[in-house]
Amino acid sequence: MFGAFHHMDEASARKILQQAVDDNTPIAIFEPLSRNVLAFISMLFVPLNVWLLTPFIRPVRWQVLPFIYLIPMVPLYIL
Repeated sequence: MFGAFHHMDEASARKILQQAVDDNTPIAIFEPLSRNVLAFISMLFVPLNVWLLTPFIRPVRWQVLPFIYLIPMVPLYIL
């Protein structure tokens, strides 16, 4: 969930989180800390950081590397 969780009322937010706990399902909620040009520009570097820093995550599993390096190249190639 990107930038939308703060729109939930407290009861709905609790329900969403409790459902994730009950189903033993991971949930990711991302909320921007500020709305300015610098924050937006810094978000643009997240994919680059993932691409550069992934080989340093231990243990490195070769099975995930195509999903990190090859598959994201397809849209870039098309672009």
